[in-house]
Amino acid sequence: MSKELLKARVKAVNLAHKTAMEVYDLLSPLFASLVGEKIIKQDGQFMAKHQKNLPTLPSETRHVTIFRNVTSDYSLSWTVKVCEHVDGTHTCTYEEHTVYIGNLTCGTTLKDVDYERPNLRTDYTVEEITHLREVYEEKKREADKARNDLYPFGDSDH
Repeated sequence: MSKELLKARVKAVNLAHKTAMEVYDLLSPLFASLVGEKIIKQDGQFMAKHQKNLPTLPSETRHVTIFRNVTSDYSLSWTVKVCEHVDGTHTCTYEEHTVYIGNLTCGTTLKDVDYERPNLRTDYTVEEITHLREVYEEKKREADKARNDLYPFGDSDH
């Protein structure tokens, strides 16, 4: 992986995690007060009285997209999607994080708000990830050698 791609991925992960925690902080208290209420119409849209109370969700840059997941009748969740440009290229890298708020009954009624706030890191660095990859590669070589030393027996007797 190129250094520029890794830099973009680290930036995307940190921003996705930061934004996901902000989304949770905005939405969880709002929906906690609505447990037991019908909040979504049959067409999948929020009921008007609840739609007007939804906060504006954070978006630091034009690279952040936040959308409600509408494919499940059982969970109330949003996805944070970050697109970060890779310097020196015509490409970008994406990072997503789903923020779970609560559970639905029949796709319309808020059953509960029982998900904990995500505890996500927002301080990854290129240097840290590079170091961890080096450690991983060394450990992998050690494991490969240990497996080779087992020849012809392998790691089990099944």
